[in-house]
Amino acid sequence: MESNLKTLVLNILENLLEEDLVKFEFQLTNISLAEGHNYIPRGILEQAPRVRLADLLIQYYGEEYAKTVTQEVLKAMDQRSLAEKLCQSAGKSGSSTDKGEKNRKRKTENKAGPDEDKRQPPMKQGIAQSFHVKTDEPAR
Repeated sequence: MESNLKTLVLNILENLLEEDLVKFEFQLTNISLAEGHNYIPRGILEQAPRVRLADLLIQYYGEEYAKTVTQEVLKAMDQRSLAEKLCQSAGKSGSSTDKGEKNRKRKTENKAGPDEDKRQPPMKQGIAQSFHVKTDEPAR
């Protein structure tokens, strides 16, 4: 995912005008960072082309936090559309294990016994509710 995220960040940076890139670098050194993270030194930032900046973001902050930092900087610059684009693009590129986990949950939730219909309540409750008959179990 790292190279994919790096490409997404690079695309965002390439959409910035030169003056916006200067603002990006400024905001990058002024936003609040999570504990345990350090700012990229200004001397390195100012001389870094866009490709190097994308590398630095991932190198300094790791994949997930680099995405968060980039989004926060873009929001601070009033570039919300680019921040949203990054969020949506990064969301679409979720790992296959995430998708597999969602499918497993869905299959587990949909499992029904051999005599049960997944879309209907159990037979005893369904009939009792239809005829307003009291059962030992509370109605849902």
